[in-house]
Formats: sequence, C-alpha cells, structure tokens
Amino acid sequence: MARIKMNLSGSRQRISMLNRNYIKNEIFFSSTLTSELLRKTRMHLPNLSDFELLGDRAIFISPVLSGEPMLASSGLSATEKVQIIGSYLKIIKDFEDLPLYFQINLIRPENFYIVSGELKHRGVLIVEDSEFDRPLRMHHLRQGISNVMLDFIGNDLSLYSFKSYFRDLPDNSEIQNYSAIEEDIKKIYIKDLFVEENDYTEEVQGAQKAFFDKIKHINIRFVLIISFLMVLILAGALSLFGGLNIGKDTDIVPLFSIIDRNENILIVDQSYVPPAMHINEKKWSIYKNGALIKEQNTDLVNLLLPEEGNYLIRLELKDSKGNWSSAYEESYTKKYKAENQDDLDFFRWTNANFDLETYYNGTKSLVLNKDSSKARITGLYLNGSILIEFMLKNTSQEEINFTLEGYSKGILISEKTMQISLKPNAWLDFSMEMNSEEIQEIVISFKDIEETLWIDDLRLSSTIIPGFEM
Repeated sequence: MARIKMNLSGSRQRISMLNRNYIKNEIFFSSTLTSELLRKTRMHLPNLSDFELLGDRAIFISPVLSGEPMLASSGLSATEKVQIIGSYLKIIKDFEDLPLYFQINLIRPENFYIVSGELKHRGVLIVEDSEFDRPLRMHHLRQGISNVMLDFIGNDLSLYSFKSYFRDLPDNSEIQNYSAIEEDIKKIYIKDLFVEENDYTEEVQGAQKAFFDKIKHINIRFVLIISFLMVLILAGALSLFGGLNIGKDTDIVPLFSIIDRNENILIVDQSYVPPAMHINEKKWSIYKNGALIKEQNTDLVNLLLPEEGNYLIRLELKDSKGNWSSAYEESYTKKYKAENQDDLDFFRWTNANFDLETYYNGTKSLVLNKDSSKARITGLYLNGSILIEFMLKNTSQEEINFTLEGYSKGILISEKTMQISLKPNAWLDFSMEMNSEEIQEIVISFKDIEETLWIDDLRLSSTIIPGFEM
C-alpha cells in the first residue's frame, strides 16, 4: 500500500471571510507555479470567481455554499442518490486535464455540497507540494472515486449493483477515464430496471415475490422504463432547443457578471465552453460615457474604476476553430460613496455589542463586560490548526482568562482556554492556536471579566494539512 503525503506548500492555508457571501483562500506555496497553469485550473473550477498570484501564495475568492456536505446529507431516496452520483461524475470529469495529484485532491468528498438538491463543488483548489513513495497512477484516482461513492451509498440495499461496481472499480484496469465510468453507471441503471430478481437479501427477495404474485398482470418495470425514456426524450428535446438558441457562428457563449467592491469591481467570467472546444482569445472592451478607454486580450478579473461615470463592458471570445462569438456586454454606473464599513462587519455575529467611540482601527470595536461576556460568530469554515488574532484593551484589569469554543451543527467540537496578561488602557496584540475538526461557529468569552473589554482587528485563519491514504 502506498502512502501519499500531501502538505501545503509553505505550511498553511489561510481561510477568511470577505463578507457573508465570499471566502478568501490564501494558499502558501514554495514550488514554481505559473500563472498560465493557474488560469487553466481556474477554468475547470466553476465556483472560483477570482484568483491572484503573488510571490509566495495564490489567493482565491470562492462563494459560500449554504447547503449540506455531500456525505452529511440524509433522507435521500435511491433515485436521488443515483442523480447525485451522476452529478458527481459529471463535475469531476471537468478536472480530467489537470495533473493527477490535483484531481485526487479535487474529488475529495469534503469539496462537495448539496445545495437545494443540486450537487456543487465548493471551488477551492488547494495547491500542494506532494511527495509520493511511488508515482501516482490511474489506480489511485479510481481508488479515490471508489472511496467517495462507497461512503455516499452506505448500506442502501436498493443500490447494491452500484456498490458492487464501485467496490471493484480500483482494480478495474479497463477504466482509464471518467467517461468509461459514466457509461458503466448508465448501463447499471438501465439493467436494474429489467432485473426481475435481486440478490440483496432473502427478505428483499421474499417481499418482491409476494408483490409480483399479487399484481402479475401489471409490469411495473415496463412502466418505469417507459417513464424513464420519456424523461430522457424530454431532456434531450430541451437540450436541443437550448443548443439551437446558443448561436449559429460558434458554440462558445460569452457571459460575465459584475460584483461591486466599492473601490474596484470584480468581473466573474461565466462563459459557456463546450467540452470539445476551448477559448483561444478573449477581447475585453471598456467604454466610459460612450468612449473606448481600454482594451484587453487577457483575463479581466479586477477592474479599478478611479472615476465615477457610466461604463460599458464588452466581451468577445475566439474559439479553437478561429471563430469569434457575438459580443456580450453589460452597462455599469459607478458612483463612489463613503462607507463606514469595519472589518468586524465581515463576520456574522450573534449576541454582540459594539462601541463606536473606542476602537483600534476602522469605525468600531466589539465590547464585552460582566453582563455580556461572550459573543458568537457563525457562517465560518475552519479546520485543522485554527489561529485567532485580535487587539484587546481594558481599563485596569491585569489578568483575564480567554476561552475559544468551536461548534459544528450546534455540537461543541473543540475548546481551549488561555490566561492573558493585560496592560491597563493599552491595546494588546493577542493570538492563540487551537486544533479542531471542521467547525462552522465559534464562541469567544471571558468568564472572569470584571470591567469593560474592547476587541478589534479580529482575524481568523486555519491551517489545513490534508492527507490521502490508499
């Protein structure tokens, strides 16, 4: 058995909340990664909206997925599980052109969430230095897919054939790509509709025999297959209709959305690219009050708008056949306004009070006292070695005990207490680390507080050291 060691380059990944909707991922590395590779990688991760390559790190912006982790979802029917399996294979198929160790990292179950019944990849790419006892092969990828699917199927007897297939997948050397797995899954689904007897358990066999003895004149499976074919025909018709509307000149469709960040705007490229094609060139045109002010042929992600005015942003794409798409454009009016926004506003607080007169920086600070000695932050994603940092100030108390608690779905996962030595009427820079499994909420508290405390410049991050063992 090969043991694969995966450590984050530069020792850690910092995850922080930009606001309620977006997460900032700073991935530290030491190996040489080109911007071209990162751009290619980003194109294969539809939920990544922005990245920036710096001297010692890659910074990714990804949206918050308000759903359930794939393996934590309960109450799914057999049909729903089959749909999720199909969606999983379709998503990971987009990673096929990436290096194998990237793929093995991206197919992990913790990267997948079920949002409103739909499976989504959370779009966080972990760039790693990898050391292997022996080179990775397709076997390791099949093993990874097998592990995820077996955990997801669980003990569902109605999916016995699927479970048998994924159990044998690692040693099935005929499978050398994702498409082959997809085809096998389709065959299993169709075959199961025709099977009159199943080998799950004697209890299941008995129940089936009694049922069909009573209604032997009605072929339930015939009804199911006809219904399934009707769904396929309808889905195919809708897909064909949608395809006819895409355009006659090219199958690539330019599309983007604009997110206002006050001082600049974030342009999220959402263009449609068919699997058999790729983009050779992008042409961005920026107009202000009707006049062309900028043209760019590369990825346009962050756009600084130094002046107020009416802007028009246009995107055209050139496909691998040399054809240019029709232009997609959006108008945007930029008007700067002074916002009294503070870094503390980036967190989702519960039971928190703020002081607008005493603060270290920004516009306010978190204030705690004897009657209100704790505050809760929700909507987080922290895992591994968690680092909390903040500035702390009080009037005269010299020592106090600080407690950090981590919660997942309302259950206490981790807790740590540390004594802090204070200097009256002076801001103290404090930091503490705590090891924890994945948590979504934290509670900070000072149990022996006697006087008013102010907290400002709060920072949260976590160091993730992922492992993958065959």
